[in-house]
Amino acid sequence: MLSDDRTDNDLYSLYNLGHILAVIRDLPNHIACMDLMRLALRISRAEYTRAVASYEAEDIQMEIAMAKGETFIRSFLSLPDEPKTAFFWCDGCRADITFASEIWTCLSESGSIQLDDKCYKKLKEGIQGPVCSKEHEHYWVPKRNMEEIDAVPVGSVELGDEVISFEAWKEKIRGQYVPSCIST
Repeated sequence: MLSDDRTDNDLYSLYNLGHILAVIRDLPNHIACMDLMRLALRISRAEYTRAVASYEAEDIQMEIAMAKGETFIRSFLSLPDEPKTAFFWCDGCRADITFASEIWTCLSESGSIQLDDKCYKKLKEGIQGPVCSKEHEHYWVPKRNMEEIDAVPVGSVELGDEVISFEAWKEKIRGQYVPSCIST
């Protein structure tokens, strides 16, 4: 997705990019980053499902080969690790956050603290445990439609009210934040 054909590094890269975008208060691109993290998890789950099917098919092939006294070399030595289903957790109650909608992000903590509305209210009342400060700057990600976001074609991203190609999105960020004297 981001710069190579591997998808196993995209979630972490998008997570870090999201922190940078939160620090500079580029909230539309921060939300787009969260949407891309959701997509990266969906792609990872699809790859996992295919890998498990291949592993199980090789189990059958290995049993047949062993019954014939033949050698069979597996392409997988073990089942792959099952990917996570959430890309964030509420830092107040640890509930999974699988979609960027109706959550509070602490901008003072570089976007690394997420709170659902219930935990945010507890934070503001001073009854939430040590998460971040009620004096911090928080951003409310409004209610969004999961089906609409999931319907954005792979290779594209929703940025505000428009859908643009993923490559155009990366170029837009480069144009805004990377000086032209730096080669990317």
